[in-house]
Amino acid sequence: DMNQASDVCNESSNATDLKFYDKNIPSRHCYLSHHLSSSSTSIGRSFKVGQIVELALFAFHNITLFPGQLLPFCVAEFTDIDVEIEQFLSGEQSIGIVSCNQIVEEQNDRPIEALSIYGVTADVQSFQISSDNCLVGLLIGRQKFYTLNISQNEGQIFATGKVQILHDPQDSSSTASLKQQIKSQIVSWFDCSNQLFESGNCDAFSIYVASQLPVPVLWRLNLFSMNNVVSRLRTTLKYLSRYNALRCLQCETVITHYSNIFSMSSVGPVAIYVDSDGQHYETVTTSDTENISWSSKKSFHLSWFPGFSWSCGICSSCGHTIGWKYVTFDRKTVVIILLSHLSDVNAVNW
Repeated sequence: DMNQASDVCNESSNATDLKFYDKNIPSRHCYLSHHLSSSSTSIGRSFKVGQIVELALFAFHNITLFPGQLLPFCVAEFTDIDVEIEQFLSGEQSIGIVSCNQIVEEQNDRPIEALSIYGVTADVQSFQISSDNCLVGLLIGRQKFYTLNISQNEGQIFATGKVQILHDPQDSSSTASLKQQIKSQIVSWFDCSNQLFESGNCDAFSIYVASQLPVPVLWRLNLFSMNNVVSRLRTTLKYLSRYNALRCLQCETVITHYSNIFSMSSVGPVAIYVDSDGQHYETVTTSDTENISWSSKKSFHLSWFPGFSWSCGICSSCGHTIGWKYVTFDRKTVVIILLSHLSDVNAVNW
């Protein structure tokens, strides 16, 4: 209950105290099943650049899945496995993931739900069906695409889309300098063992860093949609150079600063998690926050970080949901903030 009595308004912890925590545990999403694997030698299906293919499309609200990024899933009361579903689960057939976001319609000035025309192919990396018929697993994003058309027949549980596979061209003469400037500003967010952050491939680096930026969902979609590595790197650097705080979506109160961001998972500070109802949450981990009121009710149930209890947090100024506080038995603390609940006030004059 988000309205439980609050115990702490400003939470601080020393992230270095958590250096012995196994950061591969959160990336394996063990809260779903101990038998899921977040690493695989399989590269999945690969399509040629420019190729037009037909995919089953699945829309996720407020989620932008990048190539290489993991997406956990949970489907309760899963009983029927038809041929197409079996092909998805076995890895024989890729699917398409698109983002569904709320935008304001200009003519009527009212919010509407809109599908992105850009998406990513994805393969099932690991899955399990539990004894209570709950299907859980991990998807991994593969290749960007542009949606040409979408159709859905009556009775189908998913839409079918004709999409074109994309590739981001890059200008090697300027990417190296941009990459170094970006790394110098966010190096503290990542572990030195993070191979993606240390990647010499500027294309892979630009995608990975964009996936790890703690920005509002529509900004992430904008970075994802860019079809040029240099443009994505420049926009990333522009953002990092101008802004250094995360704010409440409702009242724009400062919640935390960029200097507090760190990686609690081997995938980086930004990750997607799912609850038992199948609801997804795109989050960023921080070691320090301000202006948050925490519920006194704590739980270990389905903790995204095994060994940590969690409690809900709301903005102390307006009561808007902000995220969760995770605490170990010896009071080491990690705070997870919902990216979908961040303000885009910084977008003014962007």
